[in-house]
Amino acid sequence: TVGLRIGVLDTSSLEMDPEVLSQFDRWIEMVQLEDCHISPLRLEDLDLGALRRRGLLISEAEGSVIHEARLGEAPEGFSEGFRALLDYGARQPAIRLARAYRDLEAAGAKVREAVSRFDVVIAPTAPQASFPFAPVPANQADITALANFAGLPACAFPIGQTKDGRPLSAQALALSESAALSAALTLARPIGAPPGFTD
Repeated sequence: TVGLRIGVLDTSSLEMDPEVLSQFDRWIEMVQLEDCHISPLRLEDLDLGALRRRGLLISEAEGSVIHEARLGEAPEGFSEGFRALLDYGARQPAIRLARAYRDLEAAGAKVREAVSRFDVVIAPTAPQASFPFAPVPANQADITALANFAGLPACAFPIGQTKDGRPLSAQALALSESAALSAALTLARPIGAPPGFTD
């Protein structure tokens, strides 16, 4: 990690579980990154929740096109919830979809430019620890969506657990897969990587 330029995502504008945030901060202290150049990465002008919802809108609309024939032939092969998502996507006006594409493209360019200033950017993987299958917290993918709309590779890695034993992770976001994977492997080591997480 000597000389590594690390950006740490500023999550102050996000709704974060306090324990997730405190464990993430504690992990940063534990990994002893004195030889690295650490700087905050602030994306104040990006509403991650709103952008993630635009991505979902696009997924619903594109999904309705992709599955159109199959939905007509065998609608019973789709769950009621999934059919509802696809139906919603099919009913969206073109102008709303065009705005969603435009907004995600602009946000993606900003994120890529910001990430390019570092060797790797690290952030909590999610605003909360693991949760039951349902209900799913509305904001659970707000941080991971960064990599999606920026078109960048990211790799989650273990950083510890909550007081009640639920696993916690951080993610490494970079311009290349090798950089994201190398950072995840290096940064996971100090707390003990799980079996199979090796060179």
